[in-house]
Amino acid sequence: MGEKALSKQITDREEAGLRGLVKTCVEETIGPRRNSLKTTEYALDGSLLTTRTSYAKGVEWVTTKTYDAGRLVKTFCGQEWGGSTAEVLYEYDEGGRLKEIRDQYGNQISHRYAQQGRKTEIRRLLRK
Repeated sequence: MGEKALSKQITDREEAGLRGLVKTCVEETIGPRRNSLKTTEYALDGSLLTTRTSYAKGVEWVTTKTYDAGRLVKTFCGQEWGGSTAEVLYEYDEGGRLKEIRDQYGNQISHRYAQQGRKTEIRRLLRK
C-alpha cells in the first residue's frame, strides 16, 4: 500500500488498435455521403508521423506530428492539398508536463501545476 502505480505509456500505433511493427495503415471508408482513403504512417517506436486522407473530387488533408527526444509532441501541422498550413506548437516544463499550446494565429492554452504536479489552472487566450 502507498506505492505509486506505474503507468505505461502506449504508442500512437497501439492507441489505434494496431499491434507489432506496423509502418503504414490504409483504411477505406465508403459511405452514403463521402468516400475516403486514409493512409497513416508510424515511426519504428510507434509514434504517429503522417496521416493523409483523400476524398472524392481530389480533396486531400495531410497532418504531420514531430516529437522531441523524450517522445513528447513538439508540433502538429495540418494542410489541405494546395492550401495553407495550420500549425500547433507544444511546450513542456522540466518535468515533461504540458505547459503551453500555441497556434500560428496567437491562440494559446496554458497549463499551470502545483508543486506536487497536480494541474491547478488551464488558461485560454483566443485571438480574434
